[in-house]
Amino acid sequence: PPPLAALPPRPPPPRIRLGLPHVPPARARAAPVHDFVQAPHPDVIVLMEVGEAWDTISDCLGHDYTNGISEPRDDGFGVALVSRLPMRNALPLYSGRELGPTVYAQIRCGDHQLTVLATHFLPPAGSDDHRLRVDQLSSLLINFSDSKNTRMIVLGGLNITHSSLSL
Repeated sequence: PPPLAALPPRPPPPRIRLGLPHVPPARARAAPVHDFVQAPHPDVIVLMEVGEAWDTISDCLGHDYTNGISEPRDDGFGVALVSRLPMRNALPLYSGRELGPTVYAQIRCGDHQLTVLATHFLPPAGSDDHRLRVDQLSSLLINFSDSKNTRMIVLGGLNITHSSLSL
């Protein structure tokens, strides 16, 4: 029999560029965020510690970042998720307890879809805060346990330390 023809190679899945600049609210100025966005030009950006200065910073992201969701807070735990790529189902995730905020969205990159979660865990400042962090992680796992067929990326301030082994 004649030899089998080799199948053409599959094209690789599209790449997605992620950005996680840290701009503390005390120094929140648009210039550092603008510079960060211009150089690598990420497809998706998660901003931490989003507070009152969010409007100023979001204005400097440019016209490419037309999709987004934010949960600003004045306690340093606000988050924002912005994207140059098509985004749907952009929602905040709440639980019954006072936890650091989480927002998420489904983002389309070529023919692929992925879920991006932006979160900010509480720092490990004591046993009560540790319990809240475990609750927050459990809440994320429960809410997204049916997403087995979807790729997921978690970005943010996880505040993980050597004492976080039980997470």
